[in-house]
Amino acid sequence: MTENDNIERRQETGEKKPGYKGRVDRLMFIYHLFLLLVAILFLVIIFFRITTYSIDPYIKNKITPHSTKVKTQPFRGAILAADGSYLAIAVPEYNIYMDCTIRKKDFDASKRDNVLSDNYKKRVARTDADWIEQTKELADSLSVIFPERTPNQWLEYIKHKRYGNPKVEGKGGSHTILKKNVDYTTYIRLKNAFRKAYHTSDPFKTGWIAESVSQENFVRHYPYGPLARRVIGNIPRDGDLHHIGIEGRYNKVLRGEYGHEYHKTVDGKRAILDNDSTIVKANDGYDILTTIDMNFQQVTHSALRRELESYDVLWGGCAIVMEARTGAIRAMVNLQKDEKTGQILENKFEYATRQAGDPGSVFKVFDCMMALEDGKIPSLDKKMPTHNGYYDAGPFSNVKNHKRELYKDKHLFFSEVHSDSIKIIDALKVSSNNVFMELIVNNYGDNPQRYLDRLYGTGLFTSFDFDIDGLATPALPTYGNPNSWSAPTLPNIAIGYSVTLTPLHLVTLYGGIANDGMMMRPYLVEGFMKDGKVCNGMKAGNTGKGVLNASLCSKETAEEIRRGLATVTKKGGTGEAMSSAKCSSIGKTGTARILHNEEINGKIVPVYQGKNGTQYQATFICVWPEEKPKYAAILVAYSKFMRGDDFGGTFFGSRNVDYMKEIVNKTYQLGVLNDDYNERYIH
Repeated sequence: MTENDNIERRQETGEKKPGYKGRVDRLMFIYHLFLLLVAILFLVIIFFRITTYSIDPYIKNKITPHSTKVKTQPFRGAILAADGSYLAIAVPEYNIYMDCTIRKKDFDASKRDNVLSDNYKKRVARTDADWIEQTKELADSLSVIFPERTPNQWLEYIKHKRYGNPKVEGKGGSHTILKKNVDYTTYIRLKNAFRKAYHTSDPFKTGWIAESVSQENFVRHYPYGPLARRVIGNIPRDGDLHHIGIEGRYNKVLRGEYGHEYHKTVDGKRAILDNDSTIVKANDGYDILTTIDMNFQQVTHSALRRELESYDVLWGGCAIVMEARTGAIRAMVNLQKDEKTGQILENKFEYATRQAGDPGSVFKVFDCMMALEDGKIPSLDKKMPTHNGYYDAGPFSNVKNHKRELYKDKHLFFSEVHSDSIKIIDALKVSSNNVFMELIVNNYGDNPQRYLDRLYGTGLFTSFDFDIDGLATPALPTYGNPNSWSAPTLPNIAIGYSVTLTPLHLVTLYGGIANDGMMMRPYLVEGFMKDGKVCNGMKAGNTGKGVLNASLCSKETAEEIRRGLATVTKKGGTGEAMSSAKCSSIGKTGTARILHNEEINGKIVPVYQGKNGTQYQATFICVWPEEKPKYAAILVAYSKFMRGDDFGGTFFGSRNVDYMKEIVNKTYQLGVLNDDYNERYIH
């Protein structure tokens, strides 16, 4: 069969030519293989570009959102009274501004541009007039919240900022201050006033601007106002040389620990949280639980304030109430008159802890304690000679060629001149100087160092940790040092001169006597709290109850001294005003001249009495109740310069007793001696 025959047959039968399908399949295979190779080549090129190509750093910097590390502020801990009430708490505070130029550009354009239609101009003018009417309503609210301006004055103030000449006044009214440092409650009142006046729920359409005060976004709020403000203290700022109060001493504990997060900038300006970065949360500060009882604090503050107000000659003072058995300070007050205004302020100076001076006659309990403990006298009933009211210190001095000097004891002279002798307990009652000078000189004149060592051994003349920085260290002269020791030094120490102690040290001593010879360390911080719970494991310094001297004196000596102090507050004693108090008490008065520097013959020297007169420190220390003493308190008042003899301070010194009686009476009425009173404290 020929080829033509085959062709005809295939045409008739539809049979395909042998090998056709195989060729098509090969062509398709080649075509797909080519596409695969092209795709592989394309992927290789892309991979190569991805792995080797680096974008221009400038372009990358422009198109990549930046992340900035931002420090997050912890919430500052609160300071609490003994019952858990707030003494100081962190609250937000704001500066309030107003944009007085809202819609002003439209109004100015309608007056200036003749192209605008008359209808548009009328509509804009009507809108501006409506704004003025609404602002009148705002001005009414502002005058209620801030009455230093009348409604009309507030309206004129805002209108002036709106229509004033920016070329003359700078920024004009776009950021007009309404009030600075407003609390959160006032902030809400103002915000609602804007909403109501301009009939909108969006205050920002009215020109409302509020800025949080300080970089830390909080301020301290003091619910009790000036009470205990010096004890609470101030939050330290950069550059502060002195840390004031509990805020300063425990700043790190209260402040907490800063955290951080990262913000990235998007849309050119807006910053948002970068969730891809590490976030460290801020650790809020601890709350500090103090020993302050606001019942005691308020009563003590009021009594001292009334004393300073009653006498122009007084310029400052302090008062402390302490639990004798624990050392917990229930009240600490520091007040001073402002030199210019005469206003009595709480936050001027810490007299209770920083004012170390001559204590005067309240120091005589040291003499009794030393003589009793060393067996120099069997009891306070031992009699001493009166010398007709005069005492010659010369014979008892171990310094050669000492000028003999007679000391006239006015208390002794007027009360016991008819007698040749007087009991030590009666000398304590009338606060005789001569008896105690002779007592110490007779028994320690041949070895003054023994007396000084006994004083150092009490623990009051060495530094101890306290919850407020700046506690002054008491001072004693050095025996044998010609710069600090001379013949009169020993008898002077015996009556509370040539030695310095702070009011806190003095009340601590009397607390030890009240506590049968165990002297507790005074403290203000009971502990630390977090989320309303006491953190027993948290320690920061030597806080809480502690013993300063477990053996200040024997129990028998303490009882004997308390027997002597009881005569002071009875009839005929220097503190007899306490005899009419609602609660029986014991105590000791003391008046001392204040050492100050003056220029004499071209040199600055310390003197007690100078060209301007004499300043006095009047002190009364009280322990109550007489049986089973619970509290020890001190009240100190400082005078201006006074003219007169060296006994001039006794008048206001005796007045101290009246105001201490007020403290005892009012706290007694509060039930502080009841067994269940302390249950209100957090421990």
